[in-house]
Amino acid sequence: MPVRIVMRGLVCWTLVAILIISSDLCTTTNPGMKIRITKKGIDYANDIARGILIQNLRSLRIHDQEFESGKLSCKTSDIKVTNVNYPDSQAYLKPDSNGLQWAITDFGISITADYRAQYRGWWKITNSGWFRADVSGVDLWETVSFGRNGHTGRPTISHSHCSSHIRDVSIRFHGSWSWVINFFKNKIARQIKKSLQPLICHQVANVINGNARSSLAGMEVISRLADSSLVLCNNLVGAPKVTSHYLEAYGKGTFYYKFNRREPPFSPKPLPPWSSNNKEVYFWVTEYSFNTLLYQAHRFGLLKYQGALTKGDSTVDVSLKSASAPVASLTANKLTIDVSTMMEVKVRSPSYPVAKLPTTEVSINFTFEPKISQQNLVGQITSHR
Repeated sequence: MPVRIVMRGLVCWTLVAILIISSDLCTTTNPGMKIRITKKGIDYANDIARGILIQNLRSLRIHDQEFESGKLSCKTSDIKVTNVNYPDSQAYLKPDSNGLQWAITDFGISITADYRAQYRGWWKITNSGWFRADVSGVDLWETVSFGRNGHTGRPTISHSHCSSHIRDVSIRFHGSWSWVINFFKNKIARQIKKSLQPLICHQVANVINGNARSSLAGMEVISRLADSSLVLCNNLVGAPKVTSHYLEAYGKGTFYYKFNRREPPFSPKPLPPWSSNNKEVYFWVTEYSFNTLLYQAHRFGLLKYQGALTKGDSTVDVSLKSASAPVASLTANKLTIDVSTMMEVKVRSPSYPVAKLPTTEVSINFTFEPKISQQNLVGQITSHR
């Protein structure tokens, strides 16, 4: 049976797609690992994404604007965002689009800019100065979709739709003849609203396509196990599953020898169903993953040990090597491993020749209890024989 590990506080936008990967090098039917990010986890990610959006909006670059309306022509330049009010935001799981919808409502932006205006009426007035505009009641709806790159085996995330609405723009001009320009401020405000709405969607797209995409592009498809010659292939074995309660992805979870990607002679069993969604993230590891690790380690002669014990003028050399691939089993969040080893013992002493005892097969069994401590996977051996 699989081990289920509950994690809290580890969610970010990149984690949303951590197992949404695929590769031609790694194929199987059932997953060896599974991750579930619940609505609580999505809400946590929403808080982080909102902060990133605020930073991007504060550095928003608005190009110079120029327009004419009747007898008035106006050009604005050096447009700067001076303040962004924190919005309300919610993230919703969207099974129909295989992704998420991000709703950001009721936020505001304050900007300042220089202007140069000209009015051609009974008399000609040319004026320049600066203005302040307060944009309020901004609502935005962004839909993102998850996918996979069949060539690189890495995940993809992209925005599929965005719409925005601005309720009000309040503007005030400052300059020697600004009182004349202020008569036309409503027309100028409409122009600012028209320019800002697509820019806001563009900035949100940068959060998704820039921050998240660059993080996912650097994700390692094959992970090396510490300093050993073993690698973990944790690619997606099927499409990610999005429901109204969670996002779920299924990783291969197979270990290989890095110079020989030969499949193990066994396959993972189907994962049992799980109905709870009370935590932010759930992570399952099956005994299949542990058994592929042990199988590859035995097959390529990595499970061996040599040691010596000296007492007086005598030394006992002990050599252990796996006789067959160890077998791992999981029950109630406990990992039990049965190991069969061949043991050779030699006794060396200056008083008599080297004595070699007959090679003996020894069976070892130990139980390991994994747990999460300070966001790290740790554990201890609780029994052995």
